[in-house]
Amino acid sequence: MMLHTNNTPFAAIGFEQWKPDGTPMACIAARCSLVLHEGTVHYAGTQALVLADEYKEGRGHA
Repeated sequence: MMLHTNNTPFAAIGFEQWKPDGTPMACIAARCSLVLHEGTVHYAGTQALVLADEYKEGRGHA
């Protein structure tokens, strides 16, 4: 289920998830980036949601 209305500038999606006891619940995931510059917080612009894990070679920890 997608969100019907998103009144924010952020990318967001709504979906159904299940609690450990099996009852359904509504979930919303949103993505927002902020930039801290000289003590002031600024919105960094819209970014797409990442709906699956993405593998990037060479980004592991040593």
